[in-house]
Amino acid sequence: MPEAKTQRGTNTIVADELRGYIHRIERIEEMRSQSADDIRAVYAEAKAHGYTPKYIRKVIKARKQTPSDRDDERAMMDLYETAAGLRDELPLFRAVGAMSVDLTARESVVEALKQLVPLAGEIVVRVGGVAVRLWRDEAGNPQAEDVVDRPASAPSAAGNTGSATPKPKVDVPDCDDAGAEELGREAFRNDQPIISNPFPWDDPRRALWDVGWRKESGGDGMGPDD
Repeated sequence: MPEAKTQRGTNTIVADELRGYIHRIERIEEMRSQSADDIRAVYAEAKAHGYTPKYIRKVIKARKQTPSDRDDERAMMDLYETAAGLRDELPLFRAVGAMSVDLTARESVVEALKQLVPLAGEIVVRVGGVAVRLWRDEAGNPQAEDVVDRPASAPSAAGNTGSATPKPKVDVPDCDDAGAEELGREAFRNDQPIISNPFPWDDPRRALWDVGWRKESGGDGMGPDD
């Protein structure tokens, strides 16, 4: 069953309406026969309805990332902004402080941080001068270990353009509506981006796959939840 049209927050952001613009832009990008003018026209229409194209572009980029890549990028941005003086402290440590945890007690901080580990991805933070990696095992239980600093990734021989690696085309799954929603849930559990939906744009199961992915993620599929 399609999701009801909902209004989020106080800025008149209507989820279904915004997803409509996002899906139209992504569909035009996927159809290489369409010109860039078509994409600009959709951005212009969205802008005329009060949406900001700059942030729509950011959302489209985020939707092409895997959940763990988004979590990692968000954590690294928090880290770099804190180091650059744009934040007083990491949001993770603000959350830990709100738990009434003694931030000077390293073991207590690590135990508190385990509660904040996402289902997909991992957290690497520096606690008491030592980098700590936190993740969840196959059973979903949070784990922690001390690690050395990550080495910088070496550029590939072909160069890194910064764009997402295109995924190979897959056959359309043979399933009913309930199966499409379950495939969406499974895709999130397998750390696949929401844009990896295997159903054609005119297939009603495409929307149900999206619903399953969003339900499993606990979000709306639009990108990081602030």
